[in-house]
Amino acid sequence: MRVREPSRDRGEPERSARHSEPAAPGRLTRTSPDGTGPVRIPGTFRPQRLLALQRAVGNRAVTAMLAERHGRDDGHTHPGDRAHGEPEPAQRAAAGDHTDEEPVRPAAHAVLRSAGRPLEAPLRTEMEARLGADFSRVRLHTGISAERSAQELGARAYTSGEHVVLGSQGADKHTLAHELTHVIQQRQGPVSGTDSGGGLRVSDPSDRFERAAETNAKRVMAAPPPSVARTGNDGHTDAAGSLSRSPRDTDGTGTPAVQRAVGFEFEAQWNVRRIEDDSEEKHAQRSRERERLIDAKILASFLRPTSAYHQRLTEEERAQVAEGPARAQALRDTWFGTDGLLTDAGRQRLAQLDVTPGERAMLVQTLLWHAEVPEEPLAGENLGKGRVDGLVVAGSKFDLTADASPSGGSNLEWITDPLTSLAEVGTVMDDVTAMAGYLDSRRDDPYVPSEEVTAGGGRPRPRLRIYPDGKPLSFAPQATLGARLEQLPKLVDYLENRRPMSMVERLPVLGSGRVEGRRQAVTDLGGLGDLPAARIGADTAVTALLPRLGLRVPRSGTKALTGLVMHLAAYLMQGQRIEPGANAKSIAGSVMARTDFAHSFSLLPQELKGHFQADPDAFATLVLEAAGMAGRGGERVFGNEVERGLANDRTRTTVPLTRSTWLRALPSGTDLLKNWEHLTTDEQQMVDETGARAVHKSLGALGTQENLVGPQNEYQAVVVELRRMKQDVPTARLKRLAVAVFTLVEQLNARRTLRYGKGR
Repeated sequence: MRVREPSRDRGEPERSARHSEPAAPGRLTRTSPDGTGPVRIPGTFRPQRLLALQRAVGNRAVTAMLAERHGRDDGHTHPGDRAHGEPEPAQRAAAGDHTDEEPVRPAAHAVLRSAGRPLEAPLRTEMEARLGADFSRVRLHTGISAERSAQELGARAYTSGEHVVLGSQGADKHTLAHELTHVIQQRQGPVSGTDSGGGLRVSDPSDRFERAAETNAKRVMAAPPPSVARTGNDGHTDAAGSLSRSPRDTDGTGTPAVQRAVGFEFEAQWNVRRIEDDSEEKHAQRSRERERLIDAKILASFLRPTSAYHQRLTEEERAQVAEGPARAQALRDTWFGTDGLLTDAGRQRLAQLDVTPGERAMLVQTLLWHAEVPEEPLAGENLGKGRVDGLVVAGSKFDLTADASPSGGSNLEWITDPLTSLAEVGTVMDDVTAMAGYLDSRRDDPYVPSEEVTAGGGRPRPRLRIYPDGKPLSFAPQATLGARLEQLPKLVDYLENRRPMSMVERLPVLGSGRVEGRRQAVTDLGGLGDLPAARIGADTAVTALLPRLGLRVPRSGTKALTGLVMHLAAYLMQGQRIEPGANAKSIAGSVMARTDFAHSFSLLPQELKGHFQADPDAFATLVLEAAGMAGRGGERVFGNEVERGLANDRTRTTVPLTRSTWLRALPSGTDLLKNWEHLTTDEQQMVDETGARAVHKSLGALGTQENLVGPQNEYQAVVVELRRMKQDVPTARLKRLAVAVFTLVEQLNARRTLRYGKGR
């Protein structure tokens, strides 16, 4: 575990940190309290200070500090800055005569046994962009217990494995960047440290890991804020896209590249709520309010002449309705208040109409179908969305979370971490299905307390309730993957399934398995929307353009250009037909770009990039031709007003961004089809703020993040999300689906023949 000690002199320029060996997650590294470096002991030592240091790092470490204090002129840097303990060992406080006392279990052990919480999405995505690493598994510990444990260690902050604990003075971003660098270092292998006694290992502030961490923190925090993924407010968790990091830089600087694997999200229909002290009282109140609304809607239905219940009104009442709106309104004013609910006269009239329980149930179903009344309320409050605000149960490389819909409510959603091998997919999916299977076994219960959901290695968050609906869990999966740009057309061709893609597929007997597997892939991953038409348009437009350019472009470069133009054209075609009030991310159709299109453009061969950068109009013309929109670049990207698609925000907005403006900016490295918060200051000057705020935050949210794919992680990739996968998947079939999708993506990026198979 790594620890930063609280500041006494904010003016001191240097920050250094000490590290623990990474092998065991409970090992402790302490960082100096001032956040500026190793433990500093100016002047003479007071007895209280010595005792505190003994409790924090052990007697031998304090002895070494004293020796160093008397042997050096500056009296500032000391080896006890970070202490590292084995999981659950006792840190020993010793007297000055070197006699060990009984072990003391520090508060740090209790903190590290707790679940912690993920980094908040905006902070996490900023740090991932700055440091080039995946922090979806990092758990942050704050609050009174964390502060006490840091104080006990004489620390500003400390790190143990994937756990980062912040003391009362450790909330600055520099400290966090330093500690996250230690997380990266420990993932890559052991770091230096010497036995200081008392079950602790102490690293030296002069070792290369400490120097690299501090240098790296200064470097990344000196850079301007990145404009890449921010996943907070929309709740879309990029870890679902399964980022995995491959340490291509092993010199201890903590700047590995991103290996993009396949990640999954499995949304289910059951609800989850947070229970508070007054939840039952609020539930009763909401139920009463819903019943009053239902009463009003039922009586209103009697006033409609087309309703089968209209004949129950008296002849005089029916005549009054038939006389026209003014007379009908007079009747409404008698029965309904200004709030739309029934007056005393209205309640009396409804009672006189003798609506039977069966009739009421049918009327309520009709009202629910037309979304005129809400579902029966559940006790508790809605959770946020995603792995930060919506965490329900933490797992190993997956979490059970809440998925908040735009219309309100919190449904269950399983989100995986990076899954980078078939073995890892199998292990994680075994845990996911074990947890889901346990919940399935309780589908007839009124609710399941979160504390009881420990199947599959779950670590539940307390005071939550999961509400079954009496039916087994039914899943809507999505997959996020990294793919080589030139391979996107191949994936579309495979899933479109119009013609054989190999000789084996043409053979009646030998090819039957591949043909059947391909059909299954279409069922599981299909719903391509406008991509097949965009694929044809892109191929035609690119084939016509390249001979005119006179450039020698490799075949892979031609395919990459076709893949980019195809994807952009599909967006334009889907945007043209978007329904009024549709969610803004509907423009993505079945395949959403999670890295932005400026990043995709950067992956083209230099010859093509240079040509289009010199003539951005030519690029815009190419894409418009592929989309069948030649000469229509002045029209809006979104053909109708769109909704923001966020919980409790159904605002409709017209997005003024035009096709030409969007496309012409891409060669210069700017993708304007992103939410306002994901645009740089300069980019914000190029768009309408109100319109940009209506663009869904998931679109291009990973920005220009570098991702690597292929057998040796040797190829740059784009990151896309498959959004139209097969629905209503039962628990028993989740693992086979995940394994089949992962294998298909591996084949795609290795340029092998695509073979989709789910096995038994």
